[in-house]
Amino acid sequence: MATIGTNYGEAFGRNSLKRYFAASISSKITNKKWEGELKAGGGRYQVNILTYGLNEWESYTGEDITFNDVSEVEGTLPLDNQKYNAFKILDWNRFKTYATDADSTEISNAAELLKETVDAFNLAFYADAHRRVGTDYSTGTVTIDVSGNVTGSGTTFTSPMAGCPILAVGHTKYYRVKTYTNATSIVIENDSDDTASSYDGGVVTTVAYNIEGYAKFQVTATGATSGIDNVILEAKEALDFEKMPKKDRFLVISSQIESILLQSKNLTPYTPSAFEDVVKLGIIGMYRGFMIISSEQVSGSNALGYRCLAGHPSAITHAFIQVSSKTTVDLENNFGKGYKQLVAYGSKVLDERRKGLVDVWIYV
Repeated sequence: MATIGTNYGEAFGRNSLKRYFAASISSKITNKKWEGELKAGGGRYQVNILTYGLNEWESYTGEDITFNDVSEVEGTLPLDNQKYNAFKILDWNRFKTYATDADSTEISNAAELLKETVDAFNLAFYADAHRRVGTDYSTGTVTIDVSGNVTGSGTTFTSPMAGCPILAVGHTKYYRVKTYTNATSIVIENDSDDTASSYDGGVVTTVAYNIEGYAKFQVTATGATSGIDNVILEAKEALDFEKMPKKDRFLVISSQIESILLQSKNLTPYTPSAFEDVVKLGIIGMYRGFMIISSEQVSGSNALGYRCLAGHPSAITHAFIQVSSKTTVDLENNFGKGYKQLVAYGSKVLDERRKGLVDVWIYV
């Protein structure tokens, strides 16, 4: 009976994960490009992410070619999230039935709860986004010294601007507001968490600037400036500016934002042949080159603003493993048997991949 029990436990775990992978949007918004081997067993798990920093194309003049050094950026992805599912089996025959039925209510419920947990985890990576769409600030001018100290003229900086992307005239890339001091003083830095804080933008004097998304932005179905179309176009332009691939882009929104978007004439619904994916994953169509996914796991609320996540799957590297799935022979000091399942997962956004994410901070 112990062997049979183990087999049914494995069947339950296998079928619940099959349903989970089919319904989780994490497969659409992350990548599995990590190195290493995931193995079940005790202890902690981690894999490596390796990225090659390739050089620009150079002009060929017929002379000998120079082979430039290639930089390797390696990051560690720890699977430091471990979740378990354990319950009593009071009716063994019934458990055998739904453990082998991938469409059973029990299997569906287990998969749905796991999907909600992991999807919410990955959608929270809006905090790692390199760019942000929301209410911007560009009043006055700024002067920036070699250390990233910003002195404003005619500005009213506020504390919520800390962490926001900033672009000043003369810069070719976005930096991040590191700290807020007062209405005319902030400090900016490279958008990097994997290395020590630094600033490499040099000195700029009395120039215009823009701080992105320091506050949430209210959207409407239509409108010259507040329309949902304008917001999504801003997200598109942000990814275009960062030279992100146009294929496989996504935008995950809440149901309240979905209601606004459905009133737009630019939404291209999915065809009936893809209806199953629409139901499982919440895909509602294509819009401005984005696959639009509706999910209640989007961070935030209408009062605080929804942190809708736009981007490309290359940004978030995700790893998942089932550590164990089995039944016990019997429950000590109790009747019946028990089932237990343990999974571990983790995600990572390397610094140079932040460019593939946009935090769209909106409400209705």
